[in-house]
Amino acid sequence: MSDRPQAPATRRQVRGRLAADLILSLLVCAVLVLGLIGVFSFGDAASPAVVTLATAVAVIAGFALGWLLKPRTVTGAVHRAGPAVVEADSSEERVLLSSIIDSMEGGVMTISSEGTITSLNAVAESTLGYQAGQVVGQHFSVVFEDIPENRTVRKMIGAALSQRRTFSSVEVSAATADGDVATLGATLSLLRDESDQHRGIVLTFKNLAKLNLLRAQVQRTDQLASLGRLAAGMAHEIRNPLGSLHGLVELIEEDFEPDDPRRRYTTKILSTIDQLNTLVESLLEFSHPALTHVEPQDVREIVRENVQLSAFEAKDRETLLEEDYGPEPVRAAVDRESLGRAIFNVVRNAFQATPEGGRVAVSVDCVPASQPGEPPLARIAIANDGPGIRPDDREKLFTPFFTTRPDGTGLGLPIAHQIVSAHAGQIEVESGIDSGTTFHIMLPTTVEPAGALAGGEPGNRTHGRESAHSR
Repeated sequence: MSDRPQAPATRRQVRGRLAADLILSLLVCAVLVLGLIGVFSFGDAASPAVVTLATAVAVIAGFALGWLLKPRTVTGAVHRAGPAVVEADSSEERVLLSSIIDSMEGGVMTISSEGTITSLNAVAESTLGYQAGQVVGQHFSVVFEDIPENRTVRKMIGAALSQRRTFSSVEVSAATADGDVATLGATLSLLRDESDQHRGIVLTFKNLAKLNLLRAQVQRTDQLASLGRLAAGMAHEIRNPLGSLHGLVELIEEDFEPDDPRRRYTTKILSTIDQLNTLVESLLEFSHPALTHVEPQDVREIVRENVQLSAFEAKDRETLLEEDYGPEPVRAAVDRESLGRAIFNVVRNAFQATPEGGRVAVSVDCVPASQPGEPPLARIAIANDGPGIRPDDREKLFTPFFTTRPDGTGLGLPIAHQIVSAHAGQIEVESGIDSGTTFHIMLPTTVEPAGALAGGEPGNRTHGRESAHSR
């Protein structure tokens, strides 16, 4: 005899046992029917009444026999296999439940009534930076340490465990394993068993980083639209008097001899008026970016042209310029002139932020859209290894007249933002102190028929990686 424990019966095995016992019972009933017919007819031909009576008696006897021999009947088979079936069902349900939880878009963490973490799904692992194998069985304070960033979520968990309180869609912060702070939308529910006994709590949450980013972008767009309307009104009111002043000063200057020292003053006045006119034109461009000729273009060509213009402007800074435009065309429906100005402004800003001997890297490629079914996005990345941007200043980058340079107007980046927004695109900024800055210009691409030209001259359709000092 083997001492190896028997495996739990499967549903197929149970059904086989039930069928065998049922067939056995039917055979017993059949034998009883035939026997009783013979008894009641006493050797003569059985009449219909005799057959009916014998059948009824046989069925009743069969049921009675099944009850007496319960371990060998259908009921006995169910009783013998019952625990194994329950065990198999429970195992299947656990696997299904685990699969469902891991497939959820939000994070899920279950905590026992003693404060021990009992499960952690895949999204929770990626959001918080902890693996389930590391923290399951540990106190929740291993993940949510007693630090200011975790204060709110710790209070919520404590109140749910001790006071049976629940919370719905509360925005909290949580420190992750790698030292970052995630903003979460958290919900706390009570976990109960089949007998309605309290077994712990369920913490579900979603990372609100993308939502907050979209929220900030919408708010910034609204603010810039309001500023744009104000700037447009001011520009129109200022431009007309400036034109009159310019004409009057020119008339006064005509009365002066060529060597008259007073011409220095009129020349300075005219130069200042020209500067103001340039500022007014920038304000008008900020308020109403003109997209006069939108058509599918190879974005690489537009970027390349304006990068070279910016590099020429910064030729004295000895900055290393790296360009990577990839082998395939990246086409988008854009206004070539206005998008070129936006790229020029961002690249010029990158050169200005880079110390002498530093590096500016520009690349163009395609990335998948964030929503399924949408076309890919053209991504223009403009990076520099300057000192980076402080978090407080990062929020003001696209605000008109904000600048950290003494000679800056504070309109280059806001105008670039407005132009990109007019193309249904976005500008995203990544920066850290002493770690450089990267601007990502994202534009929706267009799908062209096979064989369509990539734009520009055939010899310039693709550009590899270049590395040279700007000249």
